[in-house]
Amino acid sequence: MKYLYFKYTHPLHTRLVPFAAICCGNLIHIPGFRSNELMNGIPVYTKDGKRVGESKTAAMTGTFLLILTRIGMAAPAMVLVPLLTNAAINRCIFCPFSRSIFPFQLSLVALCWAVATPLCYAVFGRKPRMPISCLEPNLKTHAQELAPNKKAVYYKNGL
Repeated sequence: MKYLYFKYTHPLHTRLVPFAAICCGNLIHIPGFRSNELMNGIPVYTKDGKRVGESKTAAMTGTFLLILTRIGMAAPAMVLVPLLTNAAINRCIFCPFSRSIFPFQLSLVALCWAVATPLCYAVFGRKPRMPISCLEPNLKTHAQELAPNKKAVYYKNGL
């Protein structure tokens, strides 16, 4: 049955299946590992470092950002490398050097991971801010009492 599917499918689609598996895996296992944080909340702090309390909203936001970070880190290596390899094979770049496909892919994956990992960590940050208006009602009043002139709280993302 699977050979029938691969027989009529474009080779690029079959090369992108691992990326879809990575995305689905991250969507399933990260909330599973963070289930305790999602049920109980994570600590939120003012800019001065005073603890406001435990926020479930911050836990959900942090989990979502972690999922985006992990997918963003995998995307260049899992999407760009198959696209470039497919284009190179179609243009017959590797025809005289058939053994150079693997080193080409390996070096591209290493380059993608070397660039994507720090870039994703820089984009999403380690201590994101959350507006006080997005917190739960009890934390909102407590945060406004602790820091009346502040507009946001901070939490550790756990990347």
